[in-house]
Amino acid sequence: MGITSAELTEQTAGRTLPLAFRDQVRARPDAVALRWLDGTAWKEWTWAEYGDRAARLAGALGDLGVGHGDRVVLMMRNRPEFHVADVAVMLVGATPVSIYNSSSSEQVAFIAGNCGARVAIVEDAAYLATLLEARLQLPELRYIVVIDDV
Repeated sequence: MGITSAELTEQTAGRTLPLAFRDQVRARPDAVALRWLDGTAWKEWTWAEYGDRAARLAGALGDLGVGHGDRVVLMMRNRPEFHVADVAVMLVGATPVSIYNSSSSEQVAFIAGNCGARVAIVEDAAYLATLLEARLQLPELRYIVVIDDV
């Protein structure tokens, strides 16, 4: 027999993803949290490193005025920085909105405009170009952060 909605609500009351992330960082600071292939070499971050990066980005987002109820667009491939940005946005109480890498500027304008994104975090010059094509249709967008050199 499955769990009912009421049972699920009771079991998860007061729990959030940022709290679960914090608890994991505290419980397993030296354990590997993220591992990825960089060329021919595997790299990794521990939970402490992941938590530190997410907290620092959350602080930077907060300095930009991002807070509870805001939306932050993420346009990047599956890379460790995506996971850091995703968590950092939630740590400040905002909502991350991922946009597919293959999205056209019209699709980016629709998604980012519809959610009222205040900040966009993009991977590189190619994603920046797509976002800039949509920029005039995004009146709420205040900041664009680029991960890799442009």
